[in-house]
Amino acid sequence: MHRIWIQLCSIVSVCMVGSALLTSQAAPPQPAPPQAPPAAQPPPQGGGRGIEAQIAMGADFLPRPPVVRQEPSAQQRLMLLPEGYRAEPILHDPLIQSPVGVTFDGNGRMYVLEMRSYMRDAEGSGSREPISRISRHEDTNGDGTYDRSTVFVDNMVMPRMAFPLEDGVILALETDNRDMYKYTDTDGDGVSDRKELFYENAGRVTNMEWQPGGLTWALDNWLYMTYNPFRLRIAPGGKILREETEPNGGQWWSAQDNYGKTWWVDGGGEIGPVNFQT
Repeated sequence: MHRIWIQLCSIVSVCMVGSALLTSQAAPPQPAPPQAPPAAQPPPQGGGRGIEAQIAMGADFLPRPPVVRQEPSAQQRLMLLPEGYRAEPILHDPLIQSPVGVTFDGNGRMYVLEMRSYMRDAEGSGSREPISRISRHEDTNGDGTYDRSTVFVDNMVMPRMAFPLEDGVILALETDNRDMYKYTDTDGDGVSDRKELFYENAGRVTNMEWQPGGLTWALDNWLYMTYNPFRLRIAPGGKILREETEPNGGQWWSAQDNYGKTWWVDGGGEIGPVNFQT
């Protein structure tokens, strides 16, 4: 409607100008009528004149039916895949909730970062409550589906990494925590029962989107995290070496390709893997 209205106004304005030019040849010019003050334009859709209102211009705020939760089998039927491919559910709720990242150890066990406190409402109430976890999942019979699940680390504040270091050992960093810890399952029940400090000041306390995460053990034998201007190496005897670098990229995660190149995954700006955002 706005576009049609503007086009009509443009046509009327041109017609009025043409009419004035024609009449000016047949009669002496008349004094121009007093100009009325311009009418105040109504605020754009959204109720204001700020950037939020400009973004909302033309947005459709009509009520919509609620989004209905679908079973994995129903979602599976809606997936469009290339010929010869198929997608099969291997793990889903209620075994996991609010997953944000996964890692695999050398035995094929999957560790899932579950940020159960993140954005439970529009205000983000209770985001720092220690109710998040790192869960571990195994396929014990080799059918390709995880059938054994345990809570490896519980009562966490939005974990940002779960790096398998050894059999039954992971490195983890929580949101708003400066220190990286090592969690060990000493009795083989799939639950860590020992927590030890691994490295101090690996994290930082700031906006949660700007905190380090995504620990990657790269081909050059260094450990990289997002944002931090340094890398770590585990030396013989367990000593942790630190080497200063340029500030690492990334916002959410890191990985490496088959050539050993480290990639940083950003939340926007098309930095890192192009045309791919988390």
